[in-house]
Amino acid sequence: MRQRVWKIFILGITLGVMNTVPLWGEIAELPLAQTETGPTVSLSWDHNQFHFELPALTQGQVSSDRFVGDITLCFFWADWNKTGSDQLQGLNEFWLKYKLLGVQLVGFSVDPDMEHAAKLCEKNDWHFPCARIYSRQLIASAAPVKGLPTLLILAPGGIVYRKYEGIISPEVLEGDVLNLMRQKNQTPAF
Repeated sequence: MRQRVWKIFILGITLGVMNTVPLWGEIAELPLAQTETGPTVSLSWDHNQFHFELPALTQGQVSSDRFVGDITLCFFWADWNKTGSDQLQGLNEFWLKYKLLGVQLVGFSVDPDMEHAAKLCEKNDWHFPCARIYSRQLIASAAPVKGLPTLLILAPGGIVYRKYEGIISPEVLEGDVLNLMRQKNQTPAF
């Protein structure tokens, strides 16, 4: 039975039936990245709010505190998932168009080869912050991310506004972001 399910899964990917790849299997068996002397690794979901402090692909940390008050696109991807790595180029273009209006893009690479993922970002001239996270950490955090690629749109307070698994059309993304921008501008300042 297990072999049959696996063959159907592979057939689904080959035929393009499935847009997302689940976060289980060999990738989930990678060791946790945090060590006693290593970088801070924090990922939590509290009342539908997403908080994170993770090592960046290149150097330093990426923290949700940096994006408070902004509309933030959180994109979970891996280079081994062609759908996700292809979609990043379009998200980068979208971010360049809207970043001066308070829209941020954060990539979350679930790639087991972080060095390769960092080189991919550099090669494609992606300048948005990109955090590295192992799928095992993502699963342990009880995140609403069940497959790759996944896009979470966070409202300015860090609350998850929308979640998209697989491919998202630029028109739908733009509609969501413009709606959040309208809501943000109507919110009275206290």
